[in-house]
Amino acid sequence: AAIFARQSRKRGIEAFYNYRINGSDNDLGPFRKIPLKVEHPDWLIHLWDGPVGYWNFAIADVRAYKLRVLREIAERFDYDGIALDFARVCPVFPPGKAWGYRHLMTDFIRRFRTITQDVARRRGRPLLVAARIPENLEGCHFDGLDVETWVREQLVDVLALGVRSFDVDLAAFRRATEGTHVKLYPCVDDHHASDGYATPP
Repeated sequence: AAIFARQSRKRGIEAFYNYRINGSDNDLGPFRKIPLKVEHPDWLIHLWDGPVGYWNFAIADVRAYKLRVLREIAERFDYDGIALDFARVCPVFPPGKAWGYRHLMTDFIRRFRTITQDVARRRGRPLLVAARIPENLEGCHFDGLDVETWVREQLVDVLALGVRSFDVDLAAFRRATEGTHVKLYPCVDDHHASDGYATPP
């Protein structure tokens, strides 16, 4: 990560550290588990039978842990910004209850913004906050992401729109960000394409 940041800066390229806000043990291979998940199975959301568990941000300790990770990234690596990737993988709250927990994620984003502002003051230049989010506001709400409040409170600088779809409700996001400093960023995930592109193989 340090090499990417250094070489991007050397070439005059703005670079963000993309942090997948949630994930599963399969990132480590089939036989390894994240020790904290083994120690605290009650901190996890299980969507189906099996060992894979996703962090439950309704748990205060999970939010505190993730903020410690993000603080380390912000302080350790010299990027122009950090992108919180809600595209890979939601959910961050128990399915069907996410919107009721939206205030917890908004508070998490507020705390993260404070971290980036502290780092920015110390290093003498901004550390931007981006969020990669679903392709429409309804999808954001379904996942417990109150994007309109994030924009209104100036908690984010960039919204990267869309997960695995080209059908982005750009008009709604433009209305939500009109008159603010927040930039809308298009993105295409050409690796995790929509299921329709893989059926048949």
